[in-house]
Amino acid sequence: MESDDTDEKDNPGIQFDYVAIGQMLFDVGKKPETISRRRKKLYDLVKRFDVAAKGGDPYRFEAPEPEIELTAQDYEEAQKKLKEMEEEVVTERKRMK
Repeated sequence: MESDDTDEKDNPGIQFDYVAIGQMLFDVGKKPETISRRRKKLYDLVKRFDVAAKGGDPYRFEAPEPEIELTAQDYEEAQKKLKEMEEEVVTERKRMK
């Protein structure tokens, strides 16, 4: 008897023609009656389907490079400010009662 892992490898699931779907979405987006906000979303989907058609991961996310480097001192200062703010909130709530 075969295991579940073997069945999953043999059965690729539902196959899609990513190029055709992307082209249909592009055609809908280029119509003049399509509003610009929807057009932008459609074109984003077209790009994702193009990536999927080429065998890539359409949901891959690359984290942006930070503009500044935070030091340990920056974290300590932020932690200190947060603690002070929390104490102020507690004091304010007690005063309001």
